[in-house]
Amino acid sequence: MEAGKLQSPDALQKWVFGACPAESRCVALIDPSRYPDTDACRQALGFGEESFAALPNLYAKYSASVRAKGPRLFTAPLEAPGWERIFAEAFHRQAASFLVMLQSEGLLEHLLQRVRMPQPAGGNALFRFQDVVVLSTLSPLLRPDQKRALLGPASQWLMIDLCSNPVAIESPGAGVSSPPVLKLDQQQLEALDLALVPLTIIFQANETDSTLLAGMDKCEQVDLIQRRMHHAHMHGLSREEDVALYCVLSLQLPEGFDQVGPVAEALKRSRVHGTGFSEEIDRVPVERWRELDEVLDALHSE
Repeated sequence: MEAGKLQSPDALQKWVFGACPAESRCVALIDPSRYPDTDACRQALGFGEESFAALPNLYAKYSASVRAKGPRLFTAPLEAPGWERIFAEAFHRQAASFLVMLQSEGLLEHLLQRVRMPQPAGGNALFRFQDVVVLSTLSPLLRPDQKRALLGPASQWLMIDLCSNPVAIESPGAGVSSPPVLKLDQQQLEALDLALVPLTIIFQANETDSTLLAGMDKCEQVDLIQRRMHHAHMHGLSREEDVALYCVLSLQLPEGFDQVGPVAEALKRSRVHGTGFSEEIDRVPVERWRELDEVLDALHSE
């Protein structure tokens, strides 16, 4: 692994607790959406039903279905046994991130105010700051005033990304009583959306065939999809659905699939006529796919 990566849940716990001096408080922000249901989350983290239900839920005012997946806050002395399971799930499943508090109050109220974020075009949208993938991707895009608005009374927000790299968001004004409203500009939102596209494509690939990315961890999957997206862009593809389709086909078909055969022909027609790649793939005659299947069968039998 590359230098800087955390190798284990113990390493993550040591790093986070090292950022929590004696006079501070460490708080875990738990993301139940990483699990099939709330009970699976509770069991994985080692909570009893009553103790999990007692955790502050940032979606408490929403409908039952939304509330069930709401992020929870957990805090305890650093020597408490409950931390071990939380760090294990944070390391293996991105199920939690960690905030360092230099003061004892104000975090719950602050995060409740951050659940919905103003949009550049007006209105508000749900801000999934509990999603470690979203927050670690957003981290390098934030200006100092935005970090201060995000953290409020917390001094640091700590997590690991999909490749086990430690990510720390530090507030330039920790503990401020009235942090500014957090608002991302259009450029930041577009950069965030672009960075999250590989995860959407991975989901689509798994829905198509769960074996396509089997044997790779999430970091390796993202790296592979990013490279396939680059190939798609080199072919002139820009629409999100076209890039996603190209990537999924690249996982299903052998090397050179985009140089000869029906996919290459669809790519050429898309360039020449200015049509969508997805539409051109839909127009490929069934017999062309059968010819490709025969070629692949012959290769596999050799």
